[in-house]
Amino acid sequence: MIQYEEEKRILNLKTDFETKKCRIYAQRMAIQEHCIKVAERVLLEIDEVFTQRVTNFKDKTNDRLDDDKKVHSLFDSWLEGY
Repeated sequence: MIQYEEEKRILNLKTDFETKKCRIYAQRMAIQEHCIKVAERVLLEIDEVFTQRVTNFKDKTNDRLDDDKKVHSLFDSWLEGY
């Protein structure tokens, strides 16, 4: 009886582990699909940020805090629909 309960417990642990693993794969696939959908917009926005940064560097203006805020807001917007 004890051996049966131990085997059942081990089987439940394996099942739980596999279920969690499947959920992680599903989440990863969902975020990949989302990122593929917004990839073009993401690349354009990254290009804008780098272009602006190069321009600021040439003009000797350094708005590092504004750049950081912009990058954070970009990341937030990319994951908005997810």
